[in-house]
Amino acid sequence: MLDYKKEKEFLVCIDSDGTIMDTMTIKHVNCFGPEFINVFKITSHIEDILNEWNRANLYSLTRGINRFQGLKEILVYVKKYGYEFEGSDTFFNWVDTTKEFSVNSIKEAMKTTTDTNCFELALEWSKEVNNSINNLPPSLAFNGVSEILNAIVDKVDLVGVSSANEAAVVEEWTRLNLISLFKEVACQNKGNKAHIISEALALGYKKENTIMLGDALGDLSAAQKNNVWFFPIVPGKEEASWFRFYNEALPKLLNNQFNQEYQDKLINEFNEELK
Repeated sequence: MLDYKKEKEFLVCIDSDGTIMDTMTIKHVNCFGPEFINVFKITSHIEDILNEWNRANLYSLTRGINRFQGLKEILVYVKKYGYEFEGSDTFFNWVDTTKEFSVNSIKEAMKTTTDTNCFELALEWSKEVNNSINNLPPSLAFNGVSEILNAIVDKVDLVGVSSANEAAVVEEWTRLNLISLFKEVACQNKGNKAHIISEALALGYKKENTIMLGDALGDLSAAQKNNVWFFPIVPGKEEASWFRFYNEALPKLLNNQFNQEYQDKLINEFNEELK
């Protein structure tokens, strides 16, 4: 459950990594991929496997998927090189059926099976990824984000909607003096993004007064599942996207002029960028 009181009539939900924070590339290139190589003891075809990790998670329509979804995809990919891991099918089934991508959810799933090897590796990998991320240089928000959020907070309620690790998001947003602008920051421990948006809507916002900002198709999907609007923060064009939101999309939202024709235009542009 989200634990805040609705104040404004308009709700702006915002993803973290790749949307507010300039963190996506460095985290995947320096942390997620290399720790997969280390934890799963990959000894051959390393460059190709790392390239596939980065392609799937940064430069394709699957950009922004949850870390455990990404792990499943790379485990499927490495089968072509002869890598098989005991318990992978059980792990894959959890990825395909779980309502919550979190460590606690994995631990609950492990109680229902003796086939836990891949779960254990996934937990170790996730822990090592978090440790590696903690050792990265302090990350920054994209240019313009702080100024825009400070400018709109009097007009809308802001809610963070992220599939990232909660501790990392809270640390980053606190360090950049952003967290106080948000009614709540809801991460993977609160459920998936669609669920978080639905919880926010339950506080009394009209769907036509609600928008999700994100840099990946998962953000678009979460918005569509709740029948709320979506605005893309285009990878590689983040600063321009933020100023377009502030100057073009937000006024449309506040003046009830954000319509399906405009939404379709944004989505088509977004899909073209991710191809």
